[in-house]
Amino acid sequence: MAVTTDFWTFVAMESHMFITDICVHFISDDWELYQKMDTNHTAANIRKQFLICLEEWELNQQKILACTTDCGANMLVAIKLTSFNHLSCFGHVLNKALNKILAYEKFSNIIKKSKTIQNSIAYSYKMVSELRKNQESLNQTSKKIPSASPTRWWSTLILIEAIVPQHLALTSLFSQSPKFRGKDICLTNPERLIAQA
Repeated sequence: MAVTTDFWTFVAMESHMFITDICVHFISDDWELYQKMDTNHTAANIRKQFLICLEEWELNQQKILACTTDCGANMLVAIKLTSFNHLSCFGHVLNKALNKILAYEKFSNIIKKSKTIQNSIAYSYKMVSELRKNQESLNQTSKKIPSASPTRWWSTLILIEAIVPQHLALTSLFSQSPKFRGKDICLTNPERLIAQA
């Protein structure tokens, strides 16, 4: 038997409202999903909650081959405090590796500019409206610029894929805006070539 456990934070659309949970889950021999949640993310509490779940569900701890978690320090310590082998989540390890690659200067400047573009547009109705007008005047499909999250490497890829084809509309948008005029916001031609590769 293998067990996974994780916790997360949901950020509601209202400011300062957070809901946090620890979730331990497993699939029974009959393919039924079981899960248990709690709210405190200390290593000691994660370990305690994890062991409580195993006891409540009458799972034989001797049959557990490994416990898969992310690489959060509290998760690593929690599993270390048990007798279980730890197996790092492949998705989390892949995300960390790709974020290290994306941190190289060649890529990091492109990502920084892309996030600046997205942030400049996302929080301004006027900028969204002007971008739409520029896209229409260039006969481009009106597309939103998505946000990127460091915990989801693919969101950075999606952001860059959205920005590169909108180069003319974005360049026009930022050159028309007094707030951004003369600032190095948009991708340069060499940066666009790297981003397209």
